Amino acid sequence: MAYEPDPLRITTMNCRGLNIPERRSQLIRDLSSRHISVAFLQETHFKEGNAPLLKGKNYPNALCSNHPTARKAGVAILLHAKLQFQENDRMSDPNGRYIFLKGDIQDRRYTFATIYVPNNNQSHYIRKTLLKLSSFTEGTLILGGDLNVPLIPLTDSSTGHSSVAQGALRSIQKSLKNLRLVDCWRAMHPADREYTHYSRIHRRYARIDYIFLQQEQLNAIQRVEIGPASWSDHGPVTLQMDSPRIRPSTWTWRLRDSLLLDPA
Repeated sequence: MAYEPDPLRITTMNCRGLNIPERRSQLIRDLSSRHISVAFLQETHFKEGNAPLLKGKNYPNALCSNHPTARKAGVAILLHAKLQFQENDRMSDPNGRYIFLKGDIQDRRYTFATIYVPNNNQSHYIRKTLLKLSSFTEGTLILGGDLNVPLIPLTDSSTGHSSVAQGALRSIQKSLKNLRLVDCWRAMHPADREYTHYSRIHRRYARIDYIFLQQEQLNAIQRVEIGPASWSDHGPVTLQMDSPRIRPSTWTWRLRDSLLLDPA
């Protein structure tokens, strides 16, 4: 039997609440139809001690960080059942803002991290969270989440500007640079304009949802795309990248030409 590489497909999306059963079903159907290996979710709105089950046939377990007192914030990581991920360690925020997870896929170490940044004082929150992530990280780091800020307002906002001060934006860029983190979508689409969210308050479209890889891993990227906002008000960002996994190659049956020859 012949084999071919089996890439990782990683998506991040703000779900705007998953307490309603139909929304959880929509999520699982969406992830399954897009063959997602790892899903980073923000705004699950699960309350600690009263969270519903978040699972499906292809995603039997969810790692959740829930808000301690209210149905707000909340993040989760879902792993496909066929990923064969062997967990080594995890770290989560008691207020439902981040989850860090590390482990092995076929003896290669990965760190998966998702973050939901508050919509104020973003630079301070990102700086202190990335410091924790730096100490936790081993192997290939993949970070996805909603930063609640367009990193480059000129191209990441339909109005060309942001309510976040330039000094704060520079601080965020510095924090990312300290971990050698690169915005995957922008790396593959240096001159394009696409957005992941529309704010009715600010009356603007903006790209505030991201997947980051460390600079030395960028050559593993196959493609990065922003999908339409369908059942949520955020469009998902999806990264497809090389992985150590393999799968049976697609085989098409073909009739041998010699069988068509006339024996006479």
